[in-house]
Amino acid sequence: MFRIDDATAAGSIPTPEAAGTEGYFTEGNPATGTPATKVRGSWLNMIQEELRAIVVYGGLTPSKTVYTQVRDAIVAKFAKINGDNTQTFSVAPATQGQHAVPMAQAAGVVGSVRNLVISATAVTNNVLVTADEIIVETALGGIRYCLPSFSKAVTLTTTGAGGMDTGSAPVSGYVAIYAIWNPTTQTAALLAQNASTLRSNVYTGANMPAGYTASALISVWPTNSGGNLIAGYQVDRNFSFASTNVLSTSTTQASFTSLAMAGVVPPNARSIKGTLNAQLSSAGASLGAAVAASSTGIGGVTIQTSTAAANNSQVVGVFTLDLVTAQTLFYTFQTTGGSGPTLVISVSGYTL
Repeated sequence: MFRIDDATAAGSIPTPEAAGTEGYFTEGNPATGTPATKVRGSWLNMIQEELRAIVVYGGLTPSKTVYTQVRDAIVAKFAKINGDNTQTFSVAPATQGQHAVPMAQAAGVVGSVRNLVISATAVTNNVLVTADEIIVETALGGIRYCLPSFSKAVTLTTTGAGGMDTGSAPVSGYVAIYAIWNPTTQTAALLAQNASTLRSNVYTGANMPAGYTASALISVWPTNSGGNLIAGYQVDRNFSFASTNVLSTSTTQASFTSLAMAGVVPPNARSIKGTLNAQLSSAGASLGAAVAASSTGIGGVTIQTSTAAANNSQVVGVFTLDLVTAQTLFYTFQTTGGSGPTLVISVSGYTL
């Protein structure tokens, strides 16, 4: 939209006359003495400047020989971020709080995943994370993004995107794994963080790689004495590993007693799965054992047997238990008669 460049054109915009009553153009009517509407320079300047402003706002240089600049400016300003010019009025993904949010960003909960899989068949310092979708956010309640067809690796021996956020992986501890997103470059990656304490569902550390503004906690994985990831398998937010004893005792407990599991279960675990294995070494006795989420027996799971007909009577139970207190369950173990009671509690997985 090039301004008029005739030799008679003014060098600067003239001051328009005082505004009158708005109306409409007419060609006039000589029979009735109705004059035709005069097209004044002030009105033409208004139209010229309005159209030119659109061209400049769209980032284009006004041209005298291009006749689609107003259209091109609108497309350039409002087209999808991926350059699909057929979607002229599509809303690009929001990157700041005051931006319009398209429907794809309006729903979802941070950390939600669909068909997420992480597999380590042996001790390793790197894993591949795949998922159909992962929801990330700039903060809890912040701008939300859905990452489709996710497939990224994380290596604990490096730092930055695709590695630890800072320092080395913890020894015999836990590593939090975040999916992270750079909305400017449309780039996804993974970022690991020491998870010795409870980690937020959005990364809140001081070492987010440059340009990455959104994140979601998708896993908390145990490490061994060498700072490597243990063998395990995760589907969505359910993590499984080789069954590990958290208690082996011959001491009975009549009331629910706390059992710390910090060496097996991370602070972020919301529930666990495992087994109870109780045994007596003499006949004619009974035993019972239970696990619960609290000292009052909330969510309790009980196993018991009685009038054992032979020595080495044994009973096994499988449980899934919510954790009211982080990394802690409560158990009881009681016997009537007999000798040599033993109770083994094992954990083989947890849910974040």
